[in-house]
Amino acid sequence: MEKKGATDLGNNAMSEEFLEPNKKKKWIDKKNGYTCFELYARSLYICWGETPNYWTWDWFKETRLTDNASGWKYPITLQLSLPDRTVQQRQVSLSEKPRKQWIELNVGSFKSTKESGEVGFDIQGWHGGLWKNGLIRSRAILRPKQMTL
Repeated sequence: MEKKGATDLGNNAMSEEFLEPNKKKKWIDKKNGYTCFELYARSLYICWGETPNYWTWDWFKETRLTDNASGWKYPITLQLSLPDRTVQQRQVSLSEKPRKQWIELNVGSFKSTKESGEVGFDIQGWHGGLWKNGLIRSRAILRPKQMTL
């Protein structure tokens, strides 16, 4: 594992480790001591992600909508699938989101348990054959919520 210093996450990270170069990273949040994970786009399963007609892999430093993004008139569905087979869904409209700026989409929340399991998240949206384009996706971050006692 390659070790690095603080990240670009507001300088709140310490003990940063790349678990798989250009795919996964973990760090300890300095403020609360919680472990956080970052999954880069290359570690995510993307439907038709290996089909050049539908998807291209370019290098970007953030997630944003391009100036000429289209097909975002209708809301998208964000879905979180948990190890106990429960599913959380919410609708989000990207049509009003700023262009060429970082966009943070909250897919959902869950409590971790001692048992292992797989957590999945999806971005879905297809309406009447209208294809979407112009969303640049660079990473997904799993981080604990601030806890109150």
